[in-house]
Amino acid sequence: MIEEKMAPESRVWIYAADRFLSEAELTAANHAIQQFVAQWAAHQVPLTANGYIRDKRFLVLVVDEKRNGASGCSIDSSVHFIKKLGDSLGIDFFDRSTFYVVEGDLLKGVTRSELKDMHANGALADDTLFVDPLVKTKADLEKAFLKPFKESWHQRLV
Repeated sequence: MIEEKMAPESRVWIYAADRFLSEAELTAANHAIQQFVAQWAAHQVPLTANGYIRDKRFLVLVVDEKRNGASGCSIDSSVHFIKKLGDSLGIDFFDRSTFYVVEGDLLKGVTRSELKDMHANGALADDTLFVDPLVKTKADLEKAFLKPFKESWHQRLV
């Protein structure tokens, strides 16, 4: 996989789907993502990039900027691609009002009010894991995609 060869400082973007993807949707989405990253460029210079769906819910794009940095136009093209992919699958990858918490073996989407209720009811422990879609690098993706509540920015929301 190309991502394994990318620098730890490689830039990452994560987009959460508003629902889990089916197996057929995963296959179609991953195929479309691979086609996109294969032609993704900044100022007509190809980017060293990879992309995939993680946990049947998160679209991840990675660019090794040591080789060629993503530009505003290339980032805009990725957003356009993701919107088009979402439209074709009936999925919203741009809903920022849902937060993702791990409950046992399940990944659960919660709203801000549900998060506050969980905190008020004691259902939210310091070690409850949250997805951090704001990680910026490949190294962070590998180490901090899941963060305990006590270390997460989600604390500010309760």
